[in-house]
Amino acid sequence: MKQQLGRTYQDTLQSAQSIGISLNLDEIEKCLDQIKQTLKALRVIIENNASETARKLSEIKGVSKFQASVLCNAIEGKKFNTRDQLIAFFGLDVRVKSSGTWKGREKISKRGNSFYRMILFQLGWSLWRNNDEFKQYFERLKNQKGHHYYTCLIATARKFLRFFFAHYLKQ
Repeated sequence: MKQQLGRTYQDTLQSAQSIGISLNLDEIEKCLDQIKQTLKALRVIIENNASETARKLSEIKGVSKFQASVLCNAIEGKKFNTRDQLIAFFGLDVRVKSSGTWKGREKISKRGNSFYRMILFQLGWSLWRNNDEFKQYFERLKNQKGHHYYTCLIATARKFLRFFFAHYLKQ
């Protein structure tokens, strides 16, 4: 919402300048600043109240305490018997369209929470940039198999979820 409001604010300023009118948008600017401050405060609260699992996860290179806390909070009180259930919960499972011999395009289902998918997308990017194991996986998908950049990021996030399930959720 912050990004949408900020983009609308910038678009309004540009439109006003292009048609030569003057607008007083000080109140909107104050609201944007307040939203930014509130989000920073919420982020600090989430990081300060991280669970033990989230703290351990954040020790992995490329995983922030905020990302780990959000993911751990998302699954709090839920039970997953398989890693595929965890992946489906976050909406990163692959939806296959096929009929007989025809096979359509495969896409992620997106049936989970969009905020969690955004966190996982950012996590996939962060792991690709900062973690050697995940970087090799990303590069193998991108260079050897020729997958699209976004497909590789989502696949990296899925790999992380499989790792998360195996090391932290499976009992």
